[in-house]
Amino acid sequence: ESRLPDRRLLVIKTAERGVSANSFAVKPYAVLPDTGGNYHYLVGMSKRSDTREPYKPASFRISRILQVRPRLKSYASGKITQNELKNLKTALKKNGVQYLVGETSISRVNLSADGVKMFNSVLHMRPQPVSTVHLDDGSSILEFDCTEKQLSDYFFKFGSNARILAPD
Repeated sequence: ESRLPDRRLLVIKTAERGVSANSFAVKPYAVLPDTGGNYHYLVGMSKRSDTREPYKPASFRISRILQVRPRLKSYASGKITQNELKNLKTALKKNGVQYLVGETSISRVNLSADGVKMFNSVLHMRPQPVSTVHLDDGSSILEFDCTEKQLSDYFFKFGSNARILAPD
C-alpha cells in the first residue's frame, strides 16, 4: 500500500459505459490494485462535487478516470481525518478495493450443495457471510452485508447453484 503524499482536494471526472461523465471531489488516500491485480484504483474519501453530502469511502478505476485536477476556489482540505481513515480502512477490509462505491445492504443467497462447494473454493471477490444456515439436503442459506454489485459479480458464475433471495 503506497499512500499518496499530496493532500490537496482533487476533482476527477470519470466515465462509465453508456453513462455521461461524472465529477467528484476526492480526498486521495492511495492507488491500490484489486484483489486479482487486474486493475488499479484511486482510493480515498469522495462525494459528488456539486453536493454538500458527506465524504464516503470510494474507489475509482484508473482506466475510467478522464481528468484529474486540484480543486480551485475551495477552502476544503484534501486531508483525510482520523475518523475518515478508520471508516476507509474498515470499508476496504469489508468490501475490497473495487466495491467501495455503492450502498451495502443485507442480502440472502440460497446455495445448492454444489454451490456450497463452489463458494468454499472460489475465493476471488468473495463477499464474507455474516451468517450461514446449513440445511439437511447439503444446501445453505448465507447472509451478506455487501453491495449488490459485489453479490451479482461473484454469484453470476454459480448459475443455477445460487439463488439470490434478497434483495429482489
